[in-house]
Amino acid sequence: LGLGRTSAAVYVPAFQAHPRYELLAVASSRPGRASEIATARKVPRAYDDWREAIADPRVDLVVIASAQTGRAEQVREALANRKHVLTDVPFCGDREEASSVLEAALKSGTVAAAAFPLRYLSAHQALRELLANNHLGSARVAALRHVSGAWHRATVVHAVDVLCWTLGAAIGEVQRLDGEQQAILQMRHDGGCASQLAVEGRGATEDYSFSVSGTERMAMVVGERPESGELHVIEGDRDDEYALRPSPYQRFAAAHRLVPPLMELLDDLALAVEGEASAVPTIADAADAMEAIAWA
Repeated sequence: LGLGRTSAAVYVPAFQAHPRYELLAVASSRPGRASEIATARKVPRAYDDWREAIADPRVDLVVIASAQTGRAEQVREALANRKHVLTDVPFCGDREEASSVLEAALKSGTVAAAAFPLRYLSAHQALRELLANNHLGSARVAALRHVSGAWHRATVVHAVDVLCWTLGAAIGEVQRLDGEQQAILQMRHDGGCASQLAVEGRGATEDYSFSVSGTERMAMVVGERPESGELHVIEGDRDDEYALRPSPYQRFAAAHRLVPPLMELLDDLALAVEGEASAVPTIADAADAMEAIAWA
């Protein structure tokens, strides 16, 4: 549901290329948009009414990629129809809406997943593994900074999620210090690690860095943007670039740079739908990330 420029460029090719999914329908409230995309991408059905798309009995999974203001209602409706859900974030505007969506997810008995593809970038996964294997020692300080040409609340939510997921530690305390076109969060995590997150939307070019300093070593992801990040492990004067695992779906990056990590997320989503153990991000994870930025 929802066929904006990014969703049409990322979700449609990702689902069509993935061997475990069949894209049956697209929907958009913009007149003619769904038919346009369906014709261009050879999708069997197009809907101008999202409720009709959700009610389609052949549909097992609904992807919510519409404007943020309507996502909570669409997620609840899909869950009420016992559909599995993958939603963009933020999926709601306040705690009350979040609570209603989480309650609907518990009642539905279906999978309610959140689209956090940054977790599946090779550099982030390798950094998480270094921490889990104690290669850096105990994490003491983390810092994530993302500068882009425009400020979006979604960028902050994604940054909070990938930081907490990489550290494997929930937020215990948070202080928010915002400025014009930027969000700055200072956090204390369970286990004692302190972190600072800065997302800025006033740069002429993008810039991304994510570092974790441990008691033994430091590791840092650096790049123009998260998807192009390289991982370096630093010990004293020694700086080694860490060999990263290429995505098994890297050949689909020509469609959009986020297609490969999204397809890896879809691997985990398929496991969850089949009732298998899965690391797919959940709507509850998204609610935690939105809580950290105080729903602003």
